[in-house]
Amino acid sequence: MHYIELPKFIKKDSNADTAIEQWLWLFANRRDKLEMAKNVKREIKKAMEIIDQMSMDEKEWELYRSREMAIMDYEVNMSASKKEGLEEGERKKQLEIAKKLLSKNMPIDEIVEVTGLTKLENLKDEN
Repeated sequence: MHYIELPKFIKKDSNADTAIEQWLWLFANRRDKLEMAKNVKREIKKAMEIIDQMSMDEKEWELYRSREMAIMDYEVNMSASKKEGLEEGERKKQLEIAKKLLSKNMPIDEIVEVTGLTKLENLKDEN
């Protein structure tokens, strides 16, 4: 077991090169030391974010939550749009394949089986 006295550590004024030093500077509330460090550990960055969140007043907290919700909404919408675009692209591709097979006089039931499309009667009228 090791005992570390923060006042002595602060007097020593070491760099924040190691993980233990970074945690100690965080405990001592000396973010300036952490910001100068070249490689701050991911866990320490997360702890700093949590401390920032906890120290927000009510108005800042509401602004933070609205920003977070807006970011999540944007990501969900982008994901859904991408999925819809991919599905639409796949459908168009299957329709093109069905048209080519119809032009080769392949029976509709076989085209349905190959492409997975269900409504091909309209395509037959187009050709």
